[in-house]
Order: sequence, then C-alpha cells, then structure tokens
Amino acid sequence: MRVQDIIDRKIEPEWGPTPQKPRLIEITELLPPPPSKRADLVFEKTVFNYIHKNKLTLGVGNIYQLHASRADGLLKLDTGQMVLLEIKYALGWVKSCQARIQFEGFLKLNIYNKINIDRPANALIIFHHFSGDWARTGKSNRQIGWENFYLEQNDLKCDLNIHIAQLTDEGSFVVY
Repeated sequence: MRVQDIIDRKIEPEWGPTPQKPRLIEITELLPPPPSKRADLVFEKTVFNYIHKNKLTLGVGNIYQLHASRADGLLKLDTGQMVLLEIKYALGWVKSCQARIQFEGFLKLNIYNKINIDRPANALIIFHHFSGDWARTGKSNRQIGWENFYLEQNDLKCDLNIHIAQLTDEGSFVVY
C-alpha cells in the first residue's frame, strides 16, 4: 500500500457520537469525597469545593459540573460571562494539549447549544502541580510550566482565551 492510498481513504466509523446526552449540573453544596482515593479524582472534587466555598471572593455566581461534555465544568461569573473549566492534577505538555483538545471538542461539537448556554469565550485549566520538565525552575525562579503554557497559547492563536491557575494544598490560587 502506498501513502497516497492511505491518505485517500474515507473512513466511516461504525459508531456515532457518544450516546450520552451532555448534562449541566449546578453545584449548590459541597461535593462528597469520591469513592476512589485516586489523587486526580480527589483533586477534582477539591477544586469544585474550593470554588464553591470561595464564590464571592472569586467573583463566581454559579458553578456547574459537566457530564458527557468534553470539559469538567463551567463557571458563570458575577459579570455573566461563562468560563469553561478543565481540572488537571499534574499539568505538563501532554495534559495541556489534552485540555485544549477537550475545549476544542466542546466548541466544535456545539455542546454549549445542547446545554442551552452561550458559547464561552474564556477557559481555565486548574491544576495541582506541574509535571516533568514543566516542574523545573527557570531563570526567573518560577517553574517553566508557566512560560511553556503561555508561549504555546500565544503561538496557537485560538479564539478561546485560555488561562491556567494552580490550586495549592494550602488552598490558594497561584497564577503567573
């Protein structure tokens, strides 16, 4: 088989889109701990609970958990803006790319229409720590994950304004 034969193929997957309907669930009280003690699952609940406890300080009106929607959640700010939310325990290049693809899927599949909200213009990735080489300290005495993320974000020129914030074990946000 030649490469031209491969790229000329029209692939029709046997299954269609996910059978689950996207759902938007408002978080109005603290979430219970997950049944699993996996760090990533515990951290996801920790983030939602942190936002819930600090809604006023953070300028958040409503918090929503998303299901079958590619992203973890949505925040409705007190300004009315919707912010798409993705939670990653350890953020490095791979997880950063994964979050961007999840956001892109949310937009390209028009999931926002399916859950009856306006198309978000902003997104936030909340993470616990940087992983791999992103955890190294750079010249500015700051972990290079901050530089790496924003350099890539500027190069991508996407129409979604994406930022990152670190939620520390001490319960505070760290931003670049």
